Amino acid sequence: MLKITTGIPKQLHWQDKKNSFFSLFLLLFLITIVFSDCKPYYNTVSNNNVSFLYNPSLGSLKPEYRVYHTGNETSALFFAISTDQLIFSKTLTDPEIKAKIKINYQLIRSLESNEITDSATTIIRLEKSENKLYTDFIEIKIPENEKFTLKIVFTDVTSSKSATSYIDINKANLHAAQNYLPVMLNGTNFYRNFVYSSDSLIFKNKRNNADYYFVSYYDTEFEMAQPPFSLTVYKSTALIPAEIKKVKSTDTLVFAKRGMYIIQTDTSQNDGFTIHNFGDFYPEFKTAGEMLKPVRFLVTSKEFKKYEEYTNKKLAVDEFWLKSTGNTDRAREVIRAFYNRASFANVYFTSYLEGWKSDRGMIYMIYGAPKHIYKTNDSERWLYGDSPDVISLSFTFSKVDNNFSENDYILIRKEIYKSSWYQAVDTWRNGRVYSIVH
Repeated sequence: MLKITTGIPKQLHWQDKKNSFFSLFLLLFLITIVFSDCKPYYNTVSNNNVSFLYNPSLGSLKPEYRVYHTGNETSALFFAISTDQLIFSKTLTDPEIKAKIKINYQLIRSLESNEITDSATTIIRLEKSENKLYTDFIEIKIPENEKFTLKIVFTDVTSSKSATSYIDINKANLHAAQNYLPVMLNGTNFYRNFVYSSDSLIFKNKRNNADYYFVSYYDTEFEMAQPPFSLTVYKSTALIPAEIKKVKSTDTLVFAKRGMYIIQTDTSQNDGFTIHNFGDFYPEFKTAGEMLKPVRFLVTSKEFKKYEEYTNKKLAVDEFWLKSTGNTDRAREVIRAFYNRASFANVYFTSYLEGWKSDRGMIYMIYGAPKHIYKTNDSERWLYGDSPDVISLSFTFSKVDNNFSENDYILIRKEIYKSSWYQAVDTWRNGRVYSIVH
């Protein structure tokens, strides 16, 4: 960058002053240009509000994605969309009833950078059929030994509705999860990060091309998050598998027992493909036993112990919510809001444990979806309130390097959260849905 040195004499004649003022103006203008060239303003992802990522009311399109590394220089972006989410219509040039979708991707170095390594746009004209799920893939060139962020914008051109997603890309590790592709028996790719006991999957792995896989099963029950003001230090625990099986790479795998499964080609490595069985109703709460668990955020340990001792868990759940709300109609309304948040917490924040148990899931359930989220590759900052300039409450989550999940974040806890937490909990306990509105 150029270095410019300026100096103005203390005493000047009038004509000299005019020339100097003009020279100074010109100099300041040139300095502005120089500094603009040297330090451009980056309108990066990290500078933009991405609260839509965790707010289901802000978009009707819900595409699903799976990145699969097919070779050292090649990868595939698989996607699926329910055709019920698309608008099918005729056009002047095409009398057939079709939907028109546009998929744009950008492979960027990081959320803090505008450096685009690769990008492309694909237009698809989709005929209407009885098949309610449309699946396809896009080839992407991703160099080996690199990490990126993949930004995807999926648009229904007819309705102009779109959905933006971000996927962390890891091609620096041959054993990482994106080297595996789970496929169902009917040949359809599998997009969930959790399974049901009835699911049967085959795993592909082109980069390792192994003849055998090792399937490690863990039956560990992980604890739920502590309140945001709790300064309890998280302790890392060495997990020991309850069972390890060696299977052929062409074998069909089933996941009958609840718990965590990791598929690997080499057990001496920490990484692999992790998938969970959290029960056959996950991410929803269908049984009284499952509905009782998140109530722990709203009650004391003594109260919760009492509810746990109930043989009839439905009676325990009903007693808590009826006691809180005072009548059946209000109870239905509050229960619907609370467990909707809990279900979406499972959808958005599932990692090595259920989404509702995580730090982000806890905040999401109790406070609701934040109005503003600023995301970097290593953190998320949630801001509550209508304006980011007048912040009533904010939470910062740091990403954790976790072999079992790329979606593990931990809250930076502070004692100042105590008053807002108790205010929110008291609101729920008094039979009202808590949300922050300014």
